[in-house]
Amino acid sequence: MKRTLATALLVVTATLGTGFGAGACGGHGSGTTTQSEYGTEGVVRALDLGNRSITIQHDDVPGYMPAMTMPFELTSAAQATGIAVGDRVAFRFRPEAGGRHVVVTIRKMP
Repeated sequence: MKRTLATALLVVTATLGTGFGAGACGGHGSGTTTQSEYGTEGVVRALDLGNRSITIQHDDVPGYMPAMTMPFELTSAAQATGIAVGDRVAFRFRPEAGGRHVVVTIRKMP
């Protein structure tokens, strides 16, 4: 019994020690996270409405990833209505399986 408990604790400790769902890129690419949505601001660097993709040079995402430039998936091209390359935006996104990052809300900042 003590050996089983010790083994279970070792497995849990090893899993938590990997930074699973946290740290730089917060598991970026792992498809798993400890929080369902994250919010930040950034500058639009590319917009491909045909592929529902927007590339944003974003600020730090506290508890998930450092500032970087990366693509995000739009749920529809309509989400980017009124947004152009060079615009500063505030947005929320949701990490999904396969390393995808899906925009939940986005708005152009004044």
